[in-house]
Amino acid sequence: MKGRTNAVYVKSSPVTPDQSREIIEGTVTAVDNNLVESVREYAFYNVTSLESVKFDSALSVGQKAFEGCTSLESAILPLVTTVASNAFLNCSSLETMQIPSASSVGYGALRGTALVNIELPLVPSIPGEMFAYCTVLENVTLNLNSVCPVQFNSFVGAGTNNTNPQHVIYVHVPGNLIASYQAATNWMALYNNGTVEFVALA
Repeated sequence: MKGRTNAVYVKSSPVTPDQSREIIEGTVTAVDNNLVESVREYAFYNVTSLESVKFDSALSVGQKAFEGCTSLESAILPLVTTVASNAFLNCSSLETMQIPSASSVGYGALRGTALVNIELPLVPSIPGEMFAYCTVLENVTLNLNSVCPVQFNSFVGAGTNNTNPQHVIYVHVPGNLIASYQAATNWMALYNNGTVEFVALA
């Protein structure tokens, strides 16, 4: 690939010629790219052979970009600021995700993944079904200096098979905000019903 591209289109603007063929044939296993600026919607939809992706320059991930990539284990996206709705829906093997720059995450973006730990230092709110049916989820880290709003169904079915006592999900937040989280809309219900427990950031 020469120059700089602004998108990944599976058929019309391939990552590389070889990877385009592999994606279409369903045999690509890894993508490591430092050129593309946006992973477009449906770019890797249902590519079940894909095991790892690393986009060092991408700023956004489109709707359903990786939906159904059931073999995907790792997604490294250090500069991505926007993760659209259902971007990683039902990536049932996804254990490792790095999105430290993400400031916008859409509905159901991580639903049905195998994440155990996730750090979201810049995400201002947790959308509906973001962690739905993430059954092994154990730790979520939120670093903002204010309460991060959550939807009532953001954690539905989450943590049911994790290793924590009573399968609680530990939400790590600034210590001075724990009382505020416990009293906040929807967080209070999640706390009272034992879905989450708040832990002070070290």
